[in-house]
Amino acid sequence: MLSKVSTMKVQTTMEIYGAGSLFNLRETHFNSMLTKLLEDNEGFKVNLPQRDGFEFSNLSNSLKPYQIKDINSAIQEIIFYYDLGYLIPKSQVIIANLDEPLDPGVDIEIAHAFLLGKMVIGYRNDSRGPFKVNSTDLDPFRGMHFFPALQCTHFINQSVSPPKTHYEGLYEMKRLVDKIVEIIKQDVKKYSPEIVKSKCSDKVRQILEGAELLFDSHWKNGNAHLEEICKRFNENKEKLGQIRPIQFNIIPAKDNVVDLNCFFEISEESVKKRKETAMSFLKNLENDGCSKITCSNLISKEELCNYVKLTREVFKISKDIKEKYSIDREAKDYAKKYGFRSKLGHEDNFEYFITGNFHKLNGWTKQEFTGMMSEDKLEEIKKFHSKMNKLSLVILEALGLSLKNQDSFLKNENEDVWNDLVMINYPWVNHTRVVKAGHYDYSALAILHTTNSGLQFEVDYENGVWKDVTTDEGEFVVNCGEMLEALTNKKLKSAFHRVISAPYEEFDSRISVLSFVNLGKGMKINGESCWEFYDKILKSNQNEIRKKKIDDFNSQG
Repeated sequence: MLSKVSTMKVQTTMEIYGAGSLFNLRETHFNSMLTKLLEDNEGFKVNLPQRDGFEFSNLSNSLKPYQIKDINSAIQEIIFYYDLGYLIPKSQVIIANLDEPLDPGVDIEIAHAFLLGKMVIGYRNDSRGPFKVNSTDLDPFRGMHFFPALQCTHFINQSVSPPKTHYEGLYEMKRLVDKIVEIIKQDVKKYSPEIVKSKCSDKVRQILEGAELLFDSHWKNGNAHLEEICKRFNENKEKLGQIRPIQFNIIPAKDNVVDLNCFFEISEESVKKRKETAMSFLKNLENDGCSKITCSNLISKEELCNYVKLTREVFKISKDIKEKYSIDREAKDYAKKYGFRSKLGHEDNFEYFITGNFHKLNGWTKQEFTGMMSEDKLEEIKKFHSKMNKLSLVILEALGLSLKNQDSFLKNENEDVWNDLVMINYPWVNHTRVVKAGHYDYSALAILHTTNSGLQFEVDYENGVWKDVTTDEGEFVVNCGEMLEALTNKKLKSAFHRVISAPYEEFDSRISVLSFVNLGKGMKINGESCWEFYDKILKSNQNEIRKKKIDDFNSQG
């Protein structure tokens, strides 16, 4: 095991780290020529990754005897510690090729060296520049982005036309070397050759200590010593692996859309098809936590598109009216508090408009509604609300067929469902990625159409894997809520989901048309009122684990 030291010193011969792209012959040839001039003519020792580093294949072969599960990750970690924890710390000067296209690896290396207190000389002789302006005074970095440039202690702007011959190129290369040497001789004494680990940040200190575990000061470059390095890596792989970030994977959603039109047709063929369709719908819910559906016989693409347009218009009403009809979103039981009445509301990152069952307005007058929107628009909302009620009943019928092989599982009496139709507007926000934190829906079902990406369902809680779900024209996505999970004895699982912001400001605000479906008192489960059955389950505190999960998620921001 390597001894612990508080400082890392550079060698007697001044060492230079050559940072530059090395992905093709042109790049590696340039790096080699520059290195040769600095070493042969000036006597420096250049630490050049393409020459002094590791071959991927040799590392892979040396790691195989240890049966490491992820060889690629092991190779990445060894090279990372070697460059940032060993070569750069023992080099007093870093020179960086900042020609286009800028290499992210070089950007990281010079930023790391800058934080270690090293002399960082960036040089550029490229006529290309994505941020170029006409005036030299306004463009000191020749069109290069200023972030990497500001990580340099010195910047060489070699304003030359591309050389036409080998001799012209060699001449310009020597001019570059002369300037690098001049800068080093003039200013290198300003930079300390020592790195005091106690003054470094935790992350930098972790890199330095990881390098100490793998490499010592007497180690010489060459593949003959790879076996020792790989042995040390295997012995310390858990500690060395802590450098890796906590990973959150987002996988694409499966595009398996279930067509429910057979439930709105009365032909013999359609009736026979219902069972097969119901089983496909159930399979999607069980596998993905949600299912995409279409039902053009009930709600056409054009109708849904027009309702989205109406929703956008709703959120264009004046701020004064919004405030007049707003509610406190923190009310835990706003449905009872406001008698299922329509209200406007808002949270930090979005705003919404909720309409309860229109035949349960509990005294609301036409004047109160028309204060928010015209009677024509209200009629459109009522019509769409009625169709969403019918759709929710068909979905419940499909669930009954798939779960009990008969349509009596969820028996409907007087089509009594409590259906909250919600319009939601998610404007683009720049202060947070997650605009609606992870949560479960309290309802039996949620039926949603959305205009832009942003809805995500959780696939793997332990590893933070999320699945993007979008809806095309005429499509809805359906997921189960807490009520239906309880009523089906967890055969159907409530889906944990969240909403994230659009990636760019120029994206349209995301509009969601959402229907929360709750089973009314007339709905029966095996002859018992579903509400009575649900109350019994709720009292058993089966939601405690789920509540803890939500609290944990939200506490992490």
